[in-house]
Formats: sequence, structure tokens, C-alpha cells
Amino acid sequence: MASIFSELKRRNVFKVGVAYAIVAWLLVQVADVVLPTFGAPEWVMQVFTLFVVLGFPLALIVAWAYDLTPEGIKAAADVQPTDTVPHPAGEKLNYAVLGFIALAVGFLVVDRFFLAPGSLRGESNTAANLQANPSSTVVRRAFIPLGRTQPFQGGQLDTMIALSPDGRRLAYAARVGDTPQLYVRELDQVTARILPGTDGAYLPFFSPDGEWLGFFRDGALQKISVRGGLAQTLVENTRGAPGGLWTADDSIIYTATSPETGWRLHRVAATGSTPELLKVEYDPWDMTHGWPDVLPGGNHLLFTTRRVGGIAIDGSVELLSMETGESRTLLEGAYNARYSPSGHIVFGRSAALWAVPFDLERMETTGPEVPVINSVQTAGNRGAAVYAFSDDGLLIYLPGSFTNDTSAIVTLIWVDRDGREKAVDTGVSEYRWPRISPDSQRLAYYATDSNGDEDVWILDLTRGTKTRLTFDSGYSPLWTPDGQRVVFYSNRQGPESGLYWKRADGSGQEELLLSGGIYLPVSFSPDGNQLIVRKGGLGIGESRELHLLSLAEKTTSRPLLENRGNPSFPAISPDGRWLAYTSDDSGQSEVYVQPFPKLEDGKWQVSSDGGRQPRWGPDGREIFYHNTDAMMVVSVEDEPGFLAGRPEVLFSGEYLFSGPVRSPAYDISPDGQRFLMQKKVAGENDEIDEQTMLIVVENWFEELKRLAPADAP
Repeated sequence: MASIFSELKRRNVFKVGVAYAIVAWLLVQVADVVLPTFGAPEWVMQVFTLFVVLGFPLALIVAWAYDLTPEGIKAAADVQPTDTVPHPAGEKLNYAVLGFIALAVGFLVVDRFFLAPGSLRGESNTAANLQANPSSTVVRRAFIPLGRTQPFQGGQLDTMIALSPDGRRLAYAARVGDTPQLYVRELDQVTARILPGTDGAYLPFFSPDGEWLGFFRDGALQKISVRGGLAQTLVENTRGAPGGLWTADDSIIYTATSPETGWRLHRVAATGSTPELLKVEYDPWDMTHGWPDVLPGGNHLLFTTRRVGGIAIDGSVELLSMETGESRTLLEGAYNARYSPSGHIVFGRSAALWAVPFDLERMETTGPEVPVINSVQTAGNRGAAVYAFSDDGLLIYLPGSFTNDTSAIVTLIWVDRDGREKAVDTGVSEYRWPRISPDSQRLAYYATDSNGDEDVWILDLTRGTKTRLTFDSGYSPLWTPDGQRVVFYSNRQGPESGLYWKRADGSGQEELLLSGGIYLPVSFSPDGNQLIVRKGGLGIGESRELHLLSLAEKTTSRPLLENRGNPSFPAISPDGRWLAYTSDDSGQSEVYVQPFPKLEDGKWQVSSDGGRQPRWGPDGREIFYHNTDAMMVVSVEDEPGFLAGRPEVLFSGEYLFSGPVRSPAYDISPDGQRFLMQKKVAGENDEIDEQTMLIVVENWFEELKRLAPADAP
């Protein structure tokens, strides 16, 4: 054994090992500084470190196999002990090792005491730099670029974010392709990572320890570790998702909807249990609740309330006693409120962040309500404001406005089957859920006026004139096959909310067809005796079912399709024998056809590589649908059995195919030769808006105390 150690020492194996370890450490430190400066991806550093580690045993093998002699490097087997390098050369190697040690120590001293934290890493204008000095009271702003994201269907938000309570970790849902996914970023790092298995996720929120994420997907409440793994389902179908809250006692508070109770706050154990209703005294069909936030002590809860089907701007923030179930209005015209450790309640109002001082002992505000952040992107229907802050005062938000006010400002264009465009001289406006009349002369749609009221309008496509059809709320219009009436949904108060129709010329009174829920009309049978309606909520993640209503009865509807695969956009064929619709049964949205009304007699996939919003040609021999930015057509035959041809592209372009709440944004002329398309009106900030850029504010509570000071007692 002694001879082995002597031989190792003689061949300088120990010295080479020490020298290699020091040099390798220095190289890794330098690479950690230099690579981020050039924007190198994270895997480059990982591969570099792997090669450095693998090189260590290789260096030891070379040191053992070769000797340094006066004649140069020779194989150890050919060298006698007396031929190896003399003592002075060995001392030079010792000096080299000592030099490397001194260089390493010098690097540590300079990095620790002379350089600003993060200055070597080029993080001066990123969120990583804001984590360097958390004890400072200086308010500093930076940004986090998320790249180009696509708006979420329904909410039209560019992203949805959550921040861990300790402020070290950011999670966000982003739709980069067709499907949203969850991303997690450690704020001392410069890149985010995807959480696999979270396709379709939205509205993330953290556990108190920051190690788990709760989120919603297809209406279900789920959780997943921030380290990855399989997502676990806690509640199968919430039928609504205006925010979730993971409390200190390891339970989750969320909103769920049922025909019996309406929109109610529920609680479920984060480890899994039977959900229970929170005790809240209110009229379930007059108001809907969401965005819960428990105050310190756990005895009181903030939540947002608004009319069923109403918009957030008309809502209020309520203060609930968890013991008695009694609540009182705390803030009018407010939504999405959260308590701040600075002693404030922060809330949304008019697409901005506001704050008001709040006394926890007296449970009341102690100062005026003031705006603190001028613009925050907000989904106006639900009050989903893109902001989050940590317990130590780190704020992250997405600047913007009410998406409902801007996403639907468009111009109408006729496009023929060859892709040739012809502008419709009606001016720019918003045309939600557009439907062409059977005579091709008029367009029914709904829009929001300056007061925030949503009503159905009739546009004369020849003269360009607009006439208001409803005056007490109207959504999702649909022409009857004879063109005499327009069917629509109205979210009026109490039992008057439901499905209506009215004569298209505005004469006569509206007639209630169906009440007791949200019913959006989508397709008539050719004889006008049956109507398919989409039953369910208007917001992101709310469950929607397809029902069939007999116009002879006008009192009840029956389920038409199982909710598996999220069936949507149904269209009955001109002869009334077939039903085309969209479903994501296969994992992505495709167009399917089934016999109507006997759906059990067959099922055929018509689209390939994705498809949405099918429409029948006037003779029933063609089905049109869109795939991303392309209008597709498929020839079909129904004798002796149903047979679909190969999908072909008719035309493509930057058209608006889907509107808010997964509503259709185009229609086809009755002769099947022209398509009424929408193009978004370009704005001066469109190029900037393509990049989703989060704003980061460090020590925001200091600014909050200055802007919203509490009144003196």
C-alpha cells in the first residue's frame, strides 16, 4: 500500500488532481458569469459542467499513465524512477497549484466584496437582480419578458400569474401554441421551466409553503408539485373558476356552480376530501361569488360578488365572517381584492389597482381608496386581474386594460372562396357572435356600450345602419330559419334571466322561452321547431353542456351530447339529418359528425390536425371549419352512408375566428360563396403588445404606504 501512495506522489497524481479541481471550479464560475451575458440557454451550462466533471478522472488517468521527464512527457511504463522530472521542476508544479488557489481565493473576494450582487450576470434589469437585496426599502422596477403569448380563449388574458408567499418563485399560465401550460420560474434564475402534464391549465395559485400549485383545467380543480410529477384532481367539476385560495390550514377555497345553489364558495382539503359549502347568506341566483382571500387570523374572508352573468365593474368586495356566515359590503365597484401585510386591501377597479388602509382589529377601512397602479390587464366579465404580490412586498403585474374593451374592435370583411377580400362599409366596432340573416341583408350581433351594458344589435349590411334590438341585456343572437325573429340570452335579475326571442324588426314584446340558467342559442333545426343551446357559464373554465330545446314546449331542455370532450359549436345540417360539432376527445379540437337526432347511430371525424366551429354549406355537401388561421372545407356524402373527403384550405389570413367566451367570430353567407370575417383594428401599441412583459416592483409596500396612508386614529 505504501508503495502505491509513493508511486502516486512520484507521478504527481495528487498535484494534478488538486490543480484540475481548482481550474475546473474557476472555469465553472467564469462560465456561470459569461454565458447568461450572451443569452445562452440553460442546457449549455449543464453540458459544460458535465464535461468538466467527466474530465477529472481522465486527468488522473493521464497523470498516472504519463510522466514528465527532462526529455518531455513519456509513458510511465517506459520511465525509470531516476528519469522523472527533478525536484526543482516538481517545486514549479507546487507553485502552479498555489497560484491557482490564490486565483480562486481572489475571485471569491472580488465577487463577494467589490462587485454589486448580480452585476456579473447581467441581471440589472431583470427580476433576478431584485432578489439580491431584499432588506432594502428602495422601490425598484424591472421586467420579466414572457415572449409572445396568445390570449386565453374566453378570458382574453395574455397570461395568468401567481407568486409564492416568500416571493422566491413565480408561476404563470401561458398559451404559446394552441394549448395553455403552466410555467415555473425561480426568481434567482433567468429562465422559466414548463411543468409537464399541465396542458390546458389556468388560474394557478400557490400553497403557503410555495411547494405546490393549485390550478383549474377543464373545470376541474387540481394540484401539482412545483418540482413536477403527476397532477392530482381534487374536485372533478367545479363548473366555474373565479380564483382559488390555498389557506394556512391546508385547505382550498374555490367557487363551484350547480343548478341547485348557483355560484357558491366551497372548501376542500388540499389532501383530498368531500367538498363543503362555505356558510354565506345571499341569494344564489342574484349574485355570484369568487376571488376569495382569507384575512390574518382565519376568521374573515374577502370575496367578490356580482350579478349572475354580469360584469366585474358592477360588482363589489364583501367581508365575510367565517363563523356566522354574515357578510357586508366593504368596497363598491371593486373586484379581486387581497389583503396586504402592509395593512391595506388591494383591489381591482376600472382595470387598475387600488388600495385602501384596513384595520384588522376593527375590520374596517381607515382611509380613502386611492389608485396605486394605473393599468393592469383585466378580464372585465370576471374581474380576473393579472397581478400578484408576496408577503415581503414583491409585486408582479401585467400592464393593460379591460380586454373586453379592446379585443373585439374590428372591421368586417367579405372573403370569397378564393380568399379575395371586400370591405364592408360599416365602420370599426365590436361585433360579438355575428350571425347573418337568412336573406343575407342583415347581421345580428351583441356589443357593449359606453355604460358597460351588453345588448343585441341589428346591422343593415347594405346601408351600414345599426339598430338596437334589446334594451335590458342581450347576448349570443341567432336568427330563426325564417328570418322573422332573433333568439338571444339575457342575464336579467332573478327569474327573468334566460332565453328570449324577439321580432327582428323590433316590434312587439320579448318572449321568455327558457329560464333558470344560462342558455346560449347556437343552432336551429331546418323547420325551426328544435333549437340547440349551450347551457352553462360565461367565464373561463365554467362547465358548458349542449341541450336540445323543443320550441313547442318552451319550458324544458334535455341534454344532447355527453360533456366528455367539451363538445361545442354544434351545427345541424340543412336537411336536419346530421350534427357537426367540435370536440377535444382526441386531445385536440377536431370536427365530428353524428346522425341527428339519433346520435348513437354513428360518429365520424371530419377534420384532421385540428378544427373548430363547423358550418354546413347550403346543400349539405360541404362542411366549413377553421384550423388556426385557415378556413377549411370538406366535401361530404351521406348515401349510402356518411363519408367525408380530404380537408382542403380555402384561404388563410389574420382573421379573428373566435371571440370572447369561446364564441364564434365569423359566419357564412346562405349561398356558401362568401364568408363574413373580422380583422382586428391595428393600434399604435400592437407591436409592443405582441410581447407579454410582466412588470416587477421590489419593496412595493413602501410605495403603498406612501400612496395610501392610514388616517390618524
